[in-house]
Amino acid sequence: KEIHNDDKIGKYVRTAMRKISNSRYEFSLNELSTMQSKKWSKDELGLDYPLIKPYKEGVSITEQIKEGSYRRYWKEIFEFNNTKFFVTSQWFDRNRENFENWLTKLQKNDAD
Repeated sequence: KEIHNDDKIGKYVRTAMRKISNSRYEFSLNELSTMQSKKWSKDELGLDYPLIKPYKEGVSITEQIKEGSYRRYWKEIFEFNNTKFFVTSQWFDRNRENFENWLTKLQKNDAD
């Protein structure tokens, strides 16, 4: 699937993250750790929740995608560095530019 900037932000992010997952992109351990940080996610992407959250084997997905009583992560499981994660579903148009900048950095790193 192609990624289109004019897609709704949630669809755009989900498609991009799926593409990263499917391409078996290797994040550094530091990057993976940082992406699970609420502070980094807020500072870098403007998110209110960590970008990714580890999947726990044997725990219901419905429970894992919630923060408090609300679903904050997609049910879809993404795999980064052979580890399963959920990606936050809490995206707004104001996050688009930050996400695009982050994606661009990833693509540059991949090209190096």
